Amino acid sequence: MGSETPHRTILENWLLGARTRSSNTPSRRSRPSSDSPLARERSTTPLRHGQRQSQELLSKGGLKRMPKLSSGIWPRKMRADEPCAVKTQVTMANGVWPRRCVGGEEIIIDPESLWPAGYLTGSPKRLRVDGKSPPQHKRSKSMSEESSMSAFTWSKACDACARASRCEADAMTPFRSDVAKIPRSVGTATLNVAGPLTRHIAGSAFAQDILTRLDSDGYVVLQNVLSADESERELGRMWDWVEKVSPGVNRVDPESWYSRNSLDPWPHASRDMMQLYQAGWLFGELREALGTRVFEPLYGTRKLHCSKDGFCFQRPTKTDPKRRPIDHFDQSGGKLGLHCIQGSVALLDQESGDGCFSCWPGSHRHHARIAGKKPKPSDWFVLSDADKASLTEAGCAELRVPVNRGDVVLWRSDLVHMGGSPIGRRRGFRSVVYVCMLPSQLTPDSIYGKKAEAYAKLATGSHWPTKEEWFCPRHNYGRPRLKAMPYFDSQPKLSKRLQELYGLRRYDNPD
Repeated sequence: MGSETPHRTILENWLLGARTRSSNTPSRRSRPSSDSPLARERSTTPLRHGQRQSQELLSKGGLKRMPKLSSGIWPRKMRADEPCAVKTQVTMANGVWPRRCVGGEEIIIDPESLWPAGYLTGSPKRLRVDGKSPPQHKRSKSMSEESSMSAFTWSKACDACARASRCEADAMTPFRSDVAKIPRSVGTATLNVAGPLTRHIAGSAFAQDILTRLDSDGYVVLQNVLSADESERELGRMWDWVEKVSPGVNRVDPESWYSRNSLDPWPHASRDMMQLYQAGWLFGELREALGTRVFEPLYGTRKLHCSKDGFCFQRPTKTDPKRRPIDHFDQSGGKLGLHCIQGSVALLDQESGDGCFSCWPGSHRHHARIAGKKPKPSDWFVLSDADKASLTEAGCAELRVPVNRGDVVLWRSDLVHMGGSPIGRRRGFRSVVYVCMLPSQLTPDSIYGKKAEAYAKLATGSHWPTKEEWFCPRHNYGRPRLKAMPYFDSQPKLSKRLQELYGLRRYDNPD
């Protein structure tokens, strides 16, 4: 026992300029005391290029400053009492970098993270860009999975224990402070990040099962959330809205649903999406029901805020619409991991050829690689053909998800998805209401005033309950515009519960 060489982590070896030990089963002994021979050796060992800021690392048992790279800082603070645990987070221009290695074998991404990063197993100037490790890191090469780029290579490794092979599922992607310049040749490395919403998921079997599906596939279907009678009632409400907003439309006259003399009577913003004319305030009762049945059990709290987004009422098709696919992320590349769970509830049965939810299962693992290259991050990112080709190369494939009336689809905002267009001539409608809820504590105080303004204007918003972004009529380029009628003559009377969900009434309000 006394003859064993005290364990040094991969990072420690790099900081000291020492060669990695050749043992395949490193010891898990605790760090030596500050007056031990090893500590004295560490405190006096000359440091190489880029290591000057780590002078205090081993004398106190932890890295107290951040080694700097030419393109930023990688996160690493080591506590004296627990090897390889992140003590604090380091904030960078592109978000907060988490890194926590607990228990010696598993890499755990902090749920507050915005940008995860792998451990660097060598100095940037010593790493080669062909994905190979320097000679002194041959052993770590066998334990890690690397991605390469023109600037430098990041390696995935678990410093708490040299058995990083158990971490191979968490392949890391390269980082540069200028995310937009990440080359497209980075490859198909995947990234699993917990994200800030993960810690808000309840511990119940219901909630954890949903979280498991969201982690693996990116979406989940909950069956029979609404009864047939409830679905029929809400469908009738949808027709009431269409007929009042566009008086020329009659639910029993199919000819009234389509364009006449180049004027489209359907009161949609685009692609039969109802996002104007007070549409976001129509389904209050439905949102209350979904809050009770889905989102309160999911988050383990009733203190939620709800979106005021619109709905889809897709008409039967006489011909193949042949629309351009708009597979997209609803989350910017600067937001990594689980930030938002979107939802939709179907009011009519769907078939695969009908308009239905379409997604690329597992594509959330490629969100950072694809969406991170956008120069100006936006929560609306439409994939190019090349982006979709890279997903196909990575093993992802588009999947249409038809559901029955009353079913709810939940999906992550960093999942590639879209409302799939009807295929060929279809006789049925697609009737879907979009609902998203998040814990109210995620809503900034500055947003409450905007929520009151949205109620005053009866504005329809995006799926983010924590933001106020409203839809406006698009430029019509000289074409005739529908003269829509208001559905509400005044602000609708809201129940106390709806006032809370819409952020018009604080949860700490005693009245």
